[in-house]
Amino acid sequence: MYRKLVLFNGFIALVVFTTGSVARLFNVELLFNVIAAKEVHFFSAYVIAALTFIVFIVSWWQRHCKVAAVLAAFSLMLLVALQAALGIGLIKFADQAILITAHTLVGMCVLWLYFWLYLRTNPAIARNNQKAAPVILTRCLMVLLLLQIVLGSWVTLHQAAMACTGFPQCNGQWWPDADYRSLIDILWRDLGKSLTLCK
Repeated sequence: MYRKLVLFNGFIALVVFTTGSVARLFNVELLFNVIAAKEVHFFSAYVIAALTFIVFIVSWWQRHCKVAAVLAAFSLMLLVALQAALGIGLIKFADQAILITAHTLVGMCVLWLYFWLYLRTNPAIARNNQKAAPVILTRCLMVLLLLQIVLGSWVTLHQAAMACTGFPQCNGQWWPDADYRSLIDILWRDLGKSLTLCK
């Protein structure tokens, strides 16, 4: 029962993440010319917030890996609350790239944590405490994947993909001419604006 609820929440998290990304990236009003993408995103977000609270309550009765289940469910509640706060911030300040990136990353963390919780509470899977090479390699690759998602999100938000023609070189150069100093200034300015808005 608990694992089915966690799996269902993971699916709803995927729906929230996908509809939000589709609505933002492609600026679509309707999904499949039927449903409003933003309405599906908001409704699914409300559902996942309520179901995350239910998962937290039910996790206290979980027999297998109870401590991990309770801590993960509590972490999920915090992440969903942070996701909601970032979503409200995006409604007020729609063009803040740092808020959009943070909203995307927290959504990925919710999705990944639900998947981890689903796997962790499986009684058929035994925990192995030995540090094997594939485990270490897998963790390093997961960090690289997260970094790639962050960079991809940042590039997409700034529509920077349109500046380079060709891959893997950008405009025929491995390291294109650019004003990298102003890039750092823009990053710090955006970060400063976002921190000022939070006060």
